[in-house]
Amino acid sequence: MTPKALAPGHIIGIIGGGQLGRMLALAAARLGLKCHIFCPEDNAPASQVADHTTIAAYDDLQALAEFAAHVDVVLMNLKILRPIVSPCWPPANQYIHKP
Repeated sequence: MTPKALAPGHIIGIIGGGQLGRMLALAAARLGLKCHIFCPEDNAPASQVADHTTIAAYDDLQALAEFAAHVDVVLMNLKILRPIVSPCWPPANQYIHKP
């Protein structure tokens, strides 16, 4: 299956409203893409340049599901989510790189 590129007008969901999300939203806008930010902070840096923001806790599964239903693709910063998923996160020595 060949992945398809997002066309202008599609919506990128970004979990995390910090500077990295802001830079991504600005770059996406130059390509004609819209961004929807998911973060717990009101007026986060990424929210200031995004088309839409959902303000909710990162572990609010219902809010995450609703957010995901309104975007075409979801991107996340693992620094944000790792503490939430750490109980099921495999140890680093279990990752195997096969070229």
